[in-house]
Amino acid sequence: MIQRTVLSLLVLLAVSMVSPVAAAESLPLELNKAATVAGKCRVTMVVRNGLARPLSALSVDVVVFDREGGVAGYSALNFGALPAGKMRVRQYDIAEMPCAEISRLLINDIRKCGEGGEAECLGLLAPSSRLDIDFAL
Repeated sequence: MIQRTVLSLLVLLAVSMVSPVAAAESLPLELNKAATVAGKCRVTMVVRNGLARPLSALSVDVVVFDREGGVAGYSALNFGALPAGKMRVRQYDIAEMPCAEISRLLINDIRKCGEGGEAECLGLLAPSSRLDIDFAL
């Protein structure tokens, strides 16, 4: 009887630990690479649809900050349609300046996230950077 109760408790504990992780959905956005091309900063972004549903479109507004913290420009990143679980790589010219002069990219707003899910998607975005350029909400 005690063994069965202990086993039941262990199963419940395991299920409670796995469920939040399995249920967690996110939209990871990674600033993967930056290169100056013809005087402009070109970034390579990696996005993954970690949602259980496809997105007909994903597009975000980004603010570019210079090394002194001043706003240097704005850019729209359109990732297009993303099937559930799909990873996609895209390149964008984000600023009329060398990448070395950029300190940070800020996701300012969501332009499009599926069929009207912009407010929900903002909380699901998970920006990260492999570079010395900060990328955040």
